[in-house]
Amino acid sequence: MVEEKRTLERIPAGQKVFIDTNIFHLYFRGPKEIKEQCYEFIERIRVGEIAGYTSTMVLDEFIYKMLLKLIEVDHRKNPLEIIRQDKQKVVKKYSSIVEQFLLKILSIENLIIIPIEMQDIISAMSVMKTYGLLPRDAINVALMQRYQIKIIASCDHDYDVVTTIERYYPEIKK
Repeated sequence: MVEEKRTLERIPAGQKVFIDTNIFHLYFRGPKEIKEQCYEFIERIRVGEIAGYTSTMVLDEFIYKMLLKLIEVDHRKNPLEIIRQDKQKVVKKYSSIVEQFLLKILSIENLIIIPIEMQDIISAMSVMKTYGLLPRDAINVALMQRYQIKIIASCDHDYDVVTTIERYYPEIKK
């Protein structure tokens, strides 16, 4: 039996969907074809066709990764090397740009941002032991469990081992 692709446009209407960091990153900086799929996915959240959820931790990771990517693009070097030279100056230089991206995420109508609670961290330990996920991914799964979310939008194949959720992703056409 051939497994059906779980691309973003195939997420059934009315579903709750947890959005991983890489989807936001691709929404802003992905190749045109991927950006368009992520845009259409976000539009489905805006109009209420699907319920979009993410977390404060996902936003933290997005901010950090976007900061590193902007530095890397400008300097064509390992961004951590550039940061080590003068962290405050470098972070100040890029913080306004990163803030613009963050504000666009925060302005997505109908997007629910979940705060991390102590119980989520404790639950994540069980997820780590059961599925072998890294801590951030395990916390995302724990949040999904708390909010009874069965779908994650992510390019991260690590989630595929979690039997209680389904991962949907942008399609990379070859």
